[in-house]
Formats: sequence, C-alpha cells, structure tokens
Amino acid sequence: GESDGSSTEIPNEEGKGFDRMCDPTYEGNPRNGNNLSGALADAPISGHWFSAQFQELLDNAYPPLD
Repeated sequence: GESDGSSTEIPNEEGKGFDRMCDPTYEGNPRNGNNLSGALADAPISGHWFSAQFQELLDNAYPPLD
C-alpha cells in the first residue's frame, strides 16, 4: 500500500517528483516493448499510503484472503 511514485506532478515539501512509470498513460520505452505501464491512476508521492494499490494487493493475494 506504499506508493513507488506519483502518477502526476504533485507539489510537496519532501522533494519528491513525478515518476513516468507510475503514470497509467505512459506508453513505455524500448526496454518494455513500448507497452503501457499498467500503473494505477492517482498514485500519491513515493512513500505515501496508496489505498487503491493496497486493495489491489488484497484482491490478488495468494492464497486468497477471506
């Protein structure tokens, strides 16, 4: 549930910036075959709680959580 980087530029006092790979509209680069990043939208700056990502981790847990 902790963000790896923001999906858009978010003003902050922590000196943390935008990360293209955390942008769901990023069309990739030669290293990833120019594929979309697959990132979730609305990611906060790195190190901040990201509820949607945490929910995805719960949904994808193996074995499944009840």
